[in-house]
Amino acid sequence: MLALSSSVRYFIYGEPTDMRLGINSLAGLVRSRLGCDPMSGDVFLFLGKRSNQVRLLPWDRDGFAMYIKKLEQGTFERLRLGGNAITIGQLNLLLQGVKLESLCYTKRYEETLLAVYEKEDLISDLQSELDKLLRHIFGFKSEKRTGNVGESQLGLFELDTTKAVQEQLAESETASEKTSPKERAKGA
Repeated sequence: MLALSSSVRYFIYGEPTDMRLGINSLAGLVRSRLGCDPMSGDVFLFLGKRSNQVRLLPWDRDGFAMYIKKLEQGTFERLRLGGNAITIGQLNLLLQGVKLESLCYTKRYEETLLAVYEKEDLISDLQSELDKLLRHIFGFKSEKRTGNVGESQLGLFELDTTKAVQEQLAESETASEKTSPKERAKGA
């Protein structure tokens, strides 16, 4: 079953294709002409010479699948794109018969894949900086973290509490050293 999803990339083969070609031949075109791996999980679109037939070639985890749509009347629009990539919206409109050249899109927010990768890089950079900071505070052997930041923060709290208790003990010891032996004997 074909399910079009925005999590998959779609590529169109720009030249008219012989619709007698099978799965292996179309996969060969993807490899040789588009320079892509047909088993990458991307979906590849081929338009027939008469533009009345379209074939979609996706890799479906354990093998290829091929979906064919042949129009009884009319043709599919041949897209003139700068590259081979198309969006899921363009593919849906193409399959429904909408002319994309006359279509005008309004400006919308679209998070690009590059922006997602940049966020993931930022998160990993922040995680490594946090690890460096924790190593600086605790040293390499003083605390064995399991990787959970919450536990590390708990360790910081425990460290502060331990320091406070040690400071109180040190103050009481210095206070007892300042008292004279006579005062200590009176207290006993």
